[in-house]
Amino acid sequence: MEVSDKGKYYLKLVLVTAIAYFSFKYLLPLFFPFLLAYLLTHFIRPMVKYVNERFRINRRAAIIILLTIVVSIIGIGLAIIVIKTTGQIKNLVTNYDKYERKMDIVMDKTCCVAEKYSGIDKDKIEGVINKGIDGITDMGKSHDVRYAIMNKSLSTVVMFGEWFVIVLTAIVTSYFMLMNEDKKSDNSNMESSRLITDLKRISGSVGKVCIAYIKTQLVIMLITSVICFIGFMIMKNNYALFIAILVGVLDALPIIGVGILLIPFVIIYIILGNYFKAGVTFVVFVICYLVREFAEPKLMGDQIGISPIMSLISMYVGYKLFGIVGIVTGPIAYVLIDTLMKQENYFYIK
Repeated sequence: MEVSDKGKYYLKLVLVTAIAYFSFKYLLPLFFPFLLAYLLTHFIRPMVKYVNERFRINRRAAIIILLTIVVSIIGIGLAIIVIKTTGQIKNLVTNYDKYERKMDIVMDKTCCVAEKYSGIDKDKIEGVINKGIDGITDMGKSHDVRYAIMNKSLSTVVMFGEWFVIVLTAIVTSYFMLMNEDKKSDNSNMESSRLITDLKRISGSVGKVCIAYIKTQLVIMLITSVICFIGFMIMKNNYALFIAILVGVLDALPIIGVGILLIPFVIIYIILGNYFKAGVTFVVFVICYLVREFAEPKLMGDQIGISPIMSLISMYVGYKLFGIVGIVTGPIAYVLIDTLMKQENYFYIK
Protein backbone atom coordinates (compact mmCIF):
# COMPACT_ATOMS: atom_id res chain seq x y z
CA MET A 1 0.00 0.00 0.00
CA GLU A 2 1.33 3.43 -0.97
CA VAL A 3 1.97 5.90 1.83
CA SER A 4 1.52 9.63 1.18
CA ASP A 5 4.49 11.98 1.49
CA LYS A 6 2.99 13.50 4.62
CA GLY A 7 2.47 10.03 6.12
CA LYS A 8 6.06 9.12 5.29
CA TYR A 9 7.32 12.26 7.00
CA TYR A 10 5.42 11.62 10.24
CA LEU A 11 6.34 7.93 10.24
CA LYS A 12 9.99 8.87 9.75
CA LEU A 13 9.70 11.47 12.54
CA VAL A 14 8.32 8.85 14.95
CA LEU A 15 11.06 6.35 14.06
CA VAL A 16 13.85 8.94 14.36
CA THR A 17 12.51 10.23 17.69
CA ALA A 18 12.30 6.66 19.01
CA ILE A 19 15.90 6.05 17.93
CA ALA A 20 17.05 9.25 19.66
CA TYR A 21 15.17 8.40 22.87
CA PHE A 22 16.50 4.83 22.94
CA SER A 23 20.05 6.07 22.24
CA PHE A 24 20.10 8.67 25.01
CA LYS A 25 18.14 6.61 27.53
CA TYR A 26 19.88 3.26 27.19
CA LEU A 27 22.89 3.42 24.88
CA LEU A 28 24.54 6.65 26.07
CA PRO A 29 25.23 5.39 29.64
CA LEU A 30 26.73 2.20 28.19
CA PHE A 31 28.85 3.85 25.52
CA PHE A 32 29.73 7.08 27.36
CA PRO A 33 33.42 6.10 27.86
CA PHE A 34 33.71 5.42 24.12
CA LEU A 35 32.07 8.76 23.31
CA LEU A 36 34.72 10.43 25.49
CA ALA A 37 37.35 8.39 23.64
CA TYR A 38 35.98 9.60 20.31
CA LEU A 39 36.13 13.24 21.44
CA LEU A 40 39.65 12.77 22.82
CA THR A 41 40.76 11.09 19.58
CA HIS A 42 39.18 13.88 17.52
CA PHE A 43 41.13 16.44 19.58
CA ILE A 44 44.51 14.67 19.57
CA ARG A 45 44.51 13.33 15.98
CA PRO A 46 45.92 16.52 14.34
CA MET A 47 48.66 16.77 16.98
CA VAL A 48 49.69 13.14 16.45
CA LYS A 49 49.93 13.72 12.72
CA TYR A 50 52.00 16.89 13.19
CA VAL A 51 54.42 15.37 15.70
CA ASN A 52 54.76 12.17 13.66
CA GLU A 53 55.59 14.06 10.44
CA ARG A 54 57.48 17.03 11.86
CA PHE A 55 59.77 15.28 14.35
CA ARG A 56 59.79 11.80 12.76
CA ILE A 57 58.72 10.24 16.04
CA ASN A 58 57.33 6.71 16.01
CA ARG A 59 53.51 6.90 15.85
CA ARG A 60 53.04 4.73 18.95
CA ALA A 61 55.44 6.91 20.96
CA ALA A 62 53.80 10.11 19.67
CA ILE A 63 50.33 8.85 20.71
CA ILE A 64 51.51 7.81 24.19
CA ILE A 65 53.35 11.11 24.78
CA LEU A 66 50.49 13.32 23.56
CA LEU A 67 47.82 11.32 25.41
CA THR A 68 49.87 11.62 28.61
CA ILE A 69 50.41 15.37 28.16
CA VAL A 70 46.80 16.20 27.22
CA VAL A 71 45.21 14.02 29.90
CA SER A 72 47.65 15.36 32.53
CA ILE A 73 46.90 18.99 31.60
CA ILE A 74 43.15 18.37 31.67
CA GLY A 75 43.39 16.41 34.96
CA ILE A 76 45.59 18.99 36.69
CA GLY A 77 43.42 21.83 35.40
CA LEU A 78 40.23 20.20 36.64
CA ALA A 79 41.86 19.39 40.00
CA ILE A 80 42.94 23.03 40.48
CA ILE A 81 39.50 24.29 39.50
CA VAL A 82 37.75 21.85 41.87
CA ILE A 83 40.08 22.69 44.78
CA LYS A 84 39.80 26.46 44.24
CA THR A 85 36.05 26.36 43.69
CA THR A 86 35.50 24.16 46.75
CA GLY A 87 37.53 26.61 48.83
CA GLN A 88 35.49 29.55 47.56
CA ILE A 89 32.20 27.76 48.28
CA LYS A 90 33.45 26.92 51.79
CA ASN A 91 34.42 30.57 52.29
CA LEU A 92 31.01 31.66 51.05
CA VAL A 93 29.26 29.41 53.57
CA THR A 94 31.57 30.60 56.37
CA ASN A 95 30.77 34.26 55.63
CA TYR A 96 27.05 33.63 55.20
CA ASP A 97 26.09 36.00 58.04
CA LYS A 98 28.02 38.88 56.50
CA TYR A 99 26.30 38.44 53.13
CA GLU A 100 22.96 38.02 54.83
CA ARG A 101 23.39 41.48 56.39
CA LYS A 102 24.26 42.91 52.99
CA MET A 103 21.15 41.35 51.47
CA ASP A 104 19.09 42.88 54.29
CA ILE A 105 20.41 46.28 53.26
CA VAL A 106 19.57 45.56 49.62
CA MET A 107 16.08 44.41 50.54
CA ASP A 108 15.49 47.46 52.74
CA LYS A 109 16.52 49.86 49.97
CA THR A 110 14.48 47.94 47.41
CA CYS A 111 11.37 48.07 49.61
CA CYS A 112 11.85 51.83 50.08
CA VAL A 113 11.93 52.32 46.30
CA ALA A 114 8.87 50.06 45.92
CA GLU A 115 7.00 52.07 48.57
CA LYS A 116 7.88 55.31 46.80
CA TYR A 117 6.49 54.23 43.43
CA SER A 118 3.68 51.87 44.45
CA GLY A 119 2.40 53.52 47.61
CA ILE A 120 2.41 50.18 49.44
CA ASP A 121 3.83 50.35 52.97
CA LYS A 122 7.48 49.24 53.16
CA ASP A 123 6.87 47.01 56.19
CA LYS A 124 4.14 45.09 54.34
CA ILE A 125 6.43 44.48 51.37
CA GLU A 126 9.21 43.28 53.70
CA GLY A 127 6.73 41.02 55.48
CA VAL A 128 5.74 39.28 52.25
CA ILE A 129 9.41 38.82 51.21
CA ASN A 130 10.44 37.59 54.68
CA LYS A 131 7.58 35.11 54.70
CA GLY A 132 8.83 33.62 51.43
CA ILE A 133 12.42 33.51 52.70
CA ASP A 134 11.33 31.86 55.96
CA GLY A 135 9.51 29.19 53.96
CA ILE A 136 12.68 28.40 52.03
CA THR A 137 14.73 28.41 55.26
CA ASP A 138 12.30 26.03 57.00
CA MET A 139 12.48 23.70 54.02
CA GLY A 140 16.27 23.74 54.28
CA LYS A 141 16.16 23.02 58.02
CA SER A 142 13.97 19.98 57.47
CA HIS A 143 16.83 18.47 55.43
CA ASP A 144 20.05 18.53 57.42
CA VAL A 145 22.65 19.25 54.74
CA ARG A 146 25.57 18.08 56.85
CA TYR A 147 23.84 14.79 57.61
CA ALA A 148 23.05 14.35 53.91
CA ILE A 149 26.70 14.93 52.97
CA MET A 150 27.94 12.43 55.56
CA ASN A 151 25.28 9.94 54.53
CA LYS A 152 26.37 10.22 50.91
CA SER A 153 30.11 9.93 51.58
CA LEU A 154 30.26 6.28 50.55
CA SER A 155 28.28 6.87 47.37
CA THR A 156 30.60 9.79 46.54
CA VAL A 157 33.64 7.50 46.83
CA VAL A 158 31.90 4.95 44.60
CA MET A 159 31.09 7.69 42.09
CA PHE A 160 34.75 8.75 41.92
CA GLY A 161 35.69 5.10 41.40
CA GLU A 162 33.22 4.80 38.54
CA TRP A 163 34.53 7.97 36.93
CA PHE A 164 38.10 6.66 37.24
CA VAL A 165 37.08 3.51 35.33
CA ILE A 166 35.25 5.60 32.69
CA VAL A 167 38.24 7.91 32.14
CA LEU A 168 40.72 5.02 32.06
CA THR A 169 38.55 3.17 29.53
CA ALA A 170 38.29 6.32 27.39
CA ILE A 171 42.09 6.82 27.41
CA VAL A 172 42.86 3.21 26.46
CA THR A 173 40.14 3.21 23.77
CA SER A 174 41.46 6.48 22.35
CA TYR A 175 44.95 4.95 22.16
CA PHE A 176 43.74 1.97 20.14
CA MET A 177 41.58 4.21 17.90
CA LEU A 178 44.59 6.38 17.08
CA MET A 179 46.83 3.36 16.53
CA ASN A 180 44.38 1.67 14.17
CA GLU A 181 43.66 4.73 12.03
CA ASP A 182 46.56 4.15 9.68
CA LYS A 183 45.76 0.47 9.19
CA LYS A 184 43.71 -0.49 6.19
CA SER A 185 40.81 -2.81 6.71
CA ASP A 186 41.16 -6.28 5.25
CA ASN A 187 37.70 -5.85 3.80
CA SER A 188 38.42 -2.51 2.14
CA ASN A 189 38.08 -4.02 -1.34
CA MET A 190 34.75 -5.69 -0.57
CA GLU A 191 31.69 -3.97 -1.95
CA SER A 192 29.48 -2.66 0.83
CA SER A 193 25.75 -3.10 0.75
CA ARG A 194 23.47 -0.12 0.27
CA LEU A 195 22.36 -0.28 3.90
CA ILE A 196 25.94 -0.29 5.21
CA THR A 197 26.87 2.58 2.89
CA ASP A 198 23.88 4.64 4.02
CA LEU A 199 24.56 3.88 7.69
CA LYS A 200 28.13 5.09 7.30
CA ARG A 201 26.96 8.24 5.54
CA ILE A 202 24.29 8.97 8.15
CA SER A 203 26.53 8.24 11.15
CA GLY A 204 29.25 10.42 9.65
CA SER A 205 26.84 13.29 9.08
CA VAL A 206 25.22 13.01 12.53
CA GLY A 207 28.60 12.66 14.23
CA LYS A 208 29.93 15.74 12.41
CA VAL A 209 26.97 17.88 13.46
CA CYS A 210 26.93 16.66 17.10
CA ILE A 211 30.70 17.13 17.45
CA ALA A 212 30.39 20.63 15.98
CA TYR A 213 27.58 21.50 18.41
CA ILE A 214 29.37 20.12 21.49
CA LYS A 215 32.69 21.73 20.53
CA THR A 216 30.98 25.08 19.93
CA GLN A 217 29.30 25.03 23.34
CA LEU A 218 32.53 24.05 25.13
CA VAL A 219 34.59 26.76 23.39
CA ILE A 220 32.02 29.49 24.09
CA MET A 221 31.62 28.27 27.69
CA LEU A 222 35.40 28.52 28.18
CA ILE A 223 35.58 32.02 26.64
CA THR A 224 32.62 33.21 28.71
CA SER A 225 34.12 31.83 31.93
CA VAL A 226 37.48 33.52 31.23
CA ILE A 227 35.82 36.88 30.49
CA CYS A 228 33.70 36.62 33.64
CA PHE A 229 36.72 35.57 35.73
CA ILE A 230 38.75 38.58 34.52
CA GLY A 231 35.84 40.94 35.18
CA PHE A 232 35.25 39.74 38.73
CA MET A 233 39.00 39.72 39.44
CA ILE A 234 39.06 43.39 38.42
CA MET A 235 36.36 43.94 41.04
CA LYS A 236 38.52 41.94 43.50
CA ASN A 237 35.71 39.49 44.12
CA ASN A 238 36.79 36.58 46.35
CA TYR A 239 34.53 34.18 44.47
CA ALA A 240 35.59 35.06 40.91
CA LEU A 241 36.41 31.49 39.88
CA PHE A 242 33.21 30.00 41.29
CA ILE A 243 31.06 32.71 39.67
CA ALA A 244 32.93 32.37 36.36
CA ILE A 245 32.34 28.61 36.20
CA LEU A 246 28.68 29.05 37.15
CA VAL A 247 28.22 31.74 34.47
CA GLY A 248 29.94 29.53 31.87
CA VAL A 249 27.65 26.59 32.66
CA LEU A 250 24.53 28.80 32.57
CA ASP A 251 25.62 30.29 29.25
CA ALA A 252 25.94 26.80 27.76
CA LEU A 253 22.29 26.12 28.59
CA PRO A 254 20.02 27.34 25.77
CA ILE A 255 17.57 30.15 26.63
CA ILE A 256 18.94 30.66 30.18
CA GLY A 257 22.21 32.48 29.40
CA VAL A 258 24.50 34.62 31.53
CA GLY A 259 21.90 37.32 32.20
CA ILE A 260 20.04 35.20 34.74
CA LEU A 261 23.01 35.63 37.12
CA LEU A 262 24.80 38.80 36.00
CA ILE A 263 21.77 41.12 35.69
CA PRO A 264 20.75 40.57 39.36
CA PHE A 265 24.37 41.36 40.30
CA VAL A 266 24.11 44.65 38.37
CA ILE A 267 20.85 45.54 40.13
CA ILE A 268 22.24 44.70 43.59
CA TYR A 269 25.39 46.77 43.01
CA ILE A 270 23.28 49.75 41.86
CA ILE A 271 21.07 49.48 44.95
CA LEU A 272 24.19 49.36 47.15
CA GLY A 273 25.53 52.42 45.37
CA ASN A 274 28.58 50.62 43.98
CA TYR A 275 28.35 51.92 40.42
CA PHE A 276 31.86 50.83 39.45
CA LYS A 277 31.08 47.15 40.12
CA ALA A 278 27.66 47.55 38.49
CA GLY A 279 29.33 49.00 35.38
CA VAL A 280 32.01 46.28 35.20
CA THR A 281 29.40 43.52 35.66
CA PHE A 282 27.22 45.02 32.95
CA VAL A 283 30.19 45.25 30.56
CA VAL A 284 31.00 41.59 31.29
CA PHE A 285 27.38 40.67 30.53
CA VAL A 286 27.41 42.57 27.22
CA ILE A 287 30.74 41.02 26.13
CA CYS A 288 29.57 37.50 27.02
CA TYR A 289 26.33 38.07 25.13
CA LEU A 290 28.14 39.38 22.04
CA VAL A 291 30.64 36.49 22.16
CA ARG A 292 27.83 33.96 21.91
CA GLU A 293 25.94 35.91 19.25
CA PHE A 294 28.95 36.27 16.94
CA ALA A 295 31.11 33.26 17.84
CA GLU A 296 28.41 30.58 17.70
CA PRO A 297 27.57 31.03 13.97
CA LYS A 298 31.29 31.21 13.11
CA LEU A 299 32.16 28.05 15.07
CA MET A 300 29.14 26.13 13.84
CA GLY A 301 29.77 27.23 10.25
CA ASP A 302 27.12 25.73 7.98
CA GLN A 303 26.09 23.20 10.59
CA ILE A 304 22.71 23.11 12.25
CA GLY A 305 21.60 25.78 14.69
CA ILE A 306 18.78 25.68 17.24
CA SER A 307 16.03 28.29 17.34
CA PRO A 308 15.12 29.74 20.77
CA ILE A 309 11.70 28.06 20.86
CA MET A 310 13.14 24.66 19.95
CA SER A 311 15.87 25.16 22.56
CA LEU A 312 13.24 25.70 25.24
CA ILE A 313 11.14 22.75 24.07
CA SER A 314 14.13 20.39 23.82
CA MET A 315 15.37 21.43 27.29
CA TYR A 316 11.95 20.87 28.88
CA VAL A 317 11.36 17.53 27.14
CA GLY A 318 14.93 16.47 27.99
CA TYR A 319 14.39 17.39 31.65
CA LYS A 320 11.11 15.47 31.85
CA LEU A 321 12.62 12.38 30.20
CA PHE A 322 16.17 12.30 31.61
CA GLY A 323 16.14 14.62 34.64
CA ILE A 324 18.72 17.40 35.17
CA VAL A 325 21.08 15.85 32.61
CA GLY A 326 18.32 16.21 30.03
CA ILE A 327 18.70 20.00 30.11
CA VAL A 328 22.01 19.48 28.30
CA THR A 329 21.26 16.28 26.34
CA GLY A 330 17.84 17.54 25.19
CA PRO A 331 19.22 20.06 22.67
CA ILE A 332 21.81 17.50 21.50
CA ALA A 333 19.01 14.96 20.97
CA TYR A 334 17.13 17.58 18.94
CA VAL A 335 20.24 18.09 16.79
CA LEU A 336 20.36 14.33 16.22
CA ILE A 337 16.67 14.14 15.28
CA ASP A 338 16.82 17.18 13.01
CA THR A 339 19.92 15.87 11.22
CA LEU A 340 18.39 12.44 10.64
CA MET A 341 15.15 14.00 9.38
CA LYS A 342 17.11 15.92 6.75
CA GLN A 343 18.75 12.77 5.43
CA GLU A 344 17.01 11.37 2.37
CA ASN A 345 16.43 7.70 1.61
CA TYR A 346 17.37 6.63 5.12
CA PHE A 347 14.12 4.82 5.84
CA TYR A 348 12.87 2.84 2.90
CA ILE A 349 9.17 3.54 3.31
CA LYS A 350 6.97 2.86 0.30
